[in-house]
Amino acid sequence: MKFKFEIGYTISVIAICFGMVFYNFTKNKSQLEAFGFVEYHFAFNINSSHNSGLINYAVVGVRDGKIVSKKPMELKTFLLQAMGKQTSAANFENIDLFAAYNLSDCFYKYDSISDDYSECFTLEDLWTLRYSRNPICPVGCIPAPGMKIDGWSQGKFHPSWPQIQILQEYGVIQDSDFFYGENMFKLFQDVENPDWIDKYKNAF
Repeated sequence: MKFKFEIGYTISVIAICFGMVFYNFTKNKSQLEAFGFVEYHFAFNINSSHNSGLINYAVVGVRDGKIVSKKPMELKTFLLQAMGKQTSAANFENIDLFAAYNLSDCFYKYDSISDDYSECFTLEDLWTLRYSRNPICPVGCIPAPGMKIDGWSQGKFHPSWPQIQILQEYGVIQDSDFFYGENMFKLFQDVENPDWIDKYKNAF
């Protein structure tokens, strides 16, 4: 009987310790990062290739302000995890980060069949930051329904230097770098702001 009690007590202590460690990890990630731990964030970049679309989505690991790991994912997975509907190292609390940053439903729920979001600027339209025209639809193509054609970039394949300087305010150096974490969500907020869009479009 005493032996069983000791085993049960030991298991309970281990469970409590594990719970405290997990709690501290999820609640004090910034403190852990200061000691060289990796912190995970949702991220995207605009860097098309033969093996990907115009936009790449990922969870990135960051240590001391530098990306040390990348886990690519499809848009659907990115959305589910960022909305807190699927477990993610970048969203332990399973909250809807889009809602937390006051982003419009239009931006990330555009695939809903219950509403008409055809005129929205959506997550998939972020290519406009880098290109002057949708690379998927070159001159002469027939656009798919709802497809955006005109981009915001001053250059055909890259933004102008003043536009890159605007993007650098969100933690990147080059237009192909990953936007992540709070900087990424701040960019998401700004691309819905008509004044910001006008400023970006006219940055020669």
